[in-house]
Amino acid sequence: MTVILAIAPADSAGRRCNRNTIREFRVSNYRIDFAREILGVPFTVGSVGIQRARDPERALRAAELRFARQHGVGDWRERADRAVIAEAGRP
Repeated sequence: MTVILAIAPADSAGRRCNRNTIREFRVSNYRIDFAREILGVPFTVGSVGIQRARDPERALRAAELRFARQHGVGDWRERADRAVIAEAGRP
């Protein structure tokens, strides 16, 4: 899916200008798997799906916050040792 945003830039006084700037970026779906390592073997403890993230880094950050909220902890590292990003496909 391609999303196109038309943004009217502001001048130095904060007023909108007449010309439009067009930005285009692709959004993807991502799945982030969280795992706990026991004796060097990773065991998946949870998975979070993120819809419409601009890039993998944003998807990972959103998944970390969602995973922590779902498990009632302050930081996702309390429940998992690692997070692995997998692109689930484009809508």
